[in-house]
Amino acid sequence: MTTYDEDADVLYISIGAPRPSYAREDSEVECLNLLYAVNDGNLCGATVVWYSEQDKDQLRRRIPFEVKFP
Repeated sequence: MTTYDEDADVLYISIGAPRPSYAREDSEVECLNLLYAVNDGNLCGATVVWYSEQDKDQLRRRIPFEVKFP
């Protein structure tokens, strides 16, 4: 599931239902945060700040699951 907040220019991506998580910034893409579930540490989503300015091909390479970008 993806949700894009155009006013904030942030793309929210979740795998399954949103759940409590913590973020780790990607080491290669500034403003890409991968989200991990608090209860088990499994990857559960991503947040992309300044989405409109990001290189979509680079995002596809760095996000470790399939995403259909808006």
